[in-house]
Amino acid sequence: MRSIAIITISFFLLAACTTVDSVIRVPIDVSASEFNSVYSQYYERPTWGSVVSTSDGGESLAITMDSYGDFMSVTYFDRPRLDEYRDVIAKFFE
Repeated sequence: MRSIAIITISFFLLAACTTVDSVIRVPIDVSASEFNSVYSQYYERPTWGSVVSTSDGGESLAITMDSYGDFMSVTYFDRPRLDEYRDVIAKFFE
């Protein structure tokens, strides 16, 4: 009985997952900086934007910064919440 419950839960978890349908790179006017501990200062890093479409019909703007080493920092902004993000960012710069 326990194994049936585990299989059922696993099925529902996998069924609820979405996949990325497409990623389209878009031009953006955003720069990001990262602290370089060798030189003890911040340096601009390569930054780009992408529109990510998912299998459930969702869309997000992904801002990606190429960090030092093998690390990339990605921040996602979901399309339905763009107005909220804009308000928070504007408040940050006040």
